[in-house]
Amino acid sequence: MESLTRGGLKPATITNMDDTSKVVKCMFNPFEFSISKTNTWGENAGSGQDQGRVRFQKGGPRSLTLNLVFDTSDKGTDVQSLTRPLWDMMKVTQTDASAETNLSDPPDVEFDWGGKIKFRAIIKQLTEQFTFFKEDGTPLRSKITIALQEREPEDPPPAQQPGAAGADATAGEAVTSADNVAGSEGWRDTAAAAGIANPLNVATGTIV
Repeated sequence: MESLTRGGLKPATITNMDDTSKVVKCMFNPFEFSISKTNTWGENAGSGQDQGRVRFQKGGPRSLTLNLVFDTSDKGTDVQSLTRPLWDMMKVTQTDASAETNLSDPPDVEFDWGGKIKFRAIIKQLTEQFTFFKEDGTPLRSKITIALQEREPEDPPPAQQPGAAGADATAGEAVTSADNVAGSEGWRDTAAAAGIANPLNVATGTIV
């Protein structure tokens, strides 16, 4: 029989992807969770300009943050028996150790809620707050705050071949320099094809 939450709902789960038999089932499904993503932009300000142009530099990974509650007050057992597997998912394992360095990383995990919401990531941060105890100090209830972060993009961009796209020259950059970026050797031909009279003085944004 499928294990349900205390409210009789299908539980959200967090699975260790190095060993998918290790699954933490949420005792209480989260009331809410948040997903965020940050892009990095840089300002390309020229001398004497009031405001420079903002240029995209790179996209950051998505992050998912949620709060969970675990409670064993009805049984009187240590609640850490339910939450310890989450801590284990932050530890380094040798499953994917490099043959050269023998170094490894903590495992990937997957947050899954009914098959409708799936988020594969690593556990970036985990905080456990104990809020209820037995007379002897045994913790019976804890609140978990967990932050997951994508390790790989959902849709990796295709690899770009050298010289497949033109190089964007910056102010004062010679065609010979931009030409090296594009992977070509004939800088004179490049300048002529782009209609550049002086290859040592290229306007900002010129595609060569």
